[in-house]
Amino acid sequence: MLPIVPIKFGNHLFIKPCGGSMIKSILLILPLLSITPLAAETTCAGDDNQTCVVVKNTTLQCDTSSSTQYLTSCIANIVYQPSTDLIAGNAAVGCEVELNYLKSVMGIRDSVRQRDSQTIELAANSSDTFEMPVTFNFATQTEANNAEIKSVKCRVDAIQP
Repeated sequence: MLPIVPIKFGNHLFIKPCGGSMIKSILLILPLLSITPLAAETTCAGDDNQTCVVVKNTTLQCDTSSSTQYLTSCIANIVYQPSTDLIAGNAAVGCEVELNYLKSVMGIRDSVRQRDSQTIELAANSSDTFEMPVTFNFATQTEANNAEIKSVKCRVDAIQP
């Protein structure tokens, strides 16, 4: 039996045998399980890593221009859960999202990063979750379409007890 090679294209995963041509091989098209590759990533900071942020879920909503059909904006809505055993107070949480998108003119993938932050009330031993929207705006000349989330990272930037 030949080994297989996974090939990602958009939101599909193609699997073909090694040594076989893409055209002659029978392809299995499997939808990807998630558009949020870092949905369970935990980032910790501070002395002894006592304050952590877990990204629980991320969704992406994009708007297109009615005249060009290209993306005008996208909002990545991040659901995250900060946790700490030691500290309570106001916490500045920052999240960075990287989007991949297709450039229509060149037919190649490009990416863009955007960072946003918010202040939350952090309680010791709390299991509260919070939401943060991160907005991307596209100029018409970018001719962007088919956006998808590549990565999401959140962390506590500062705490004021």
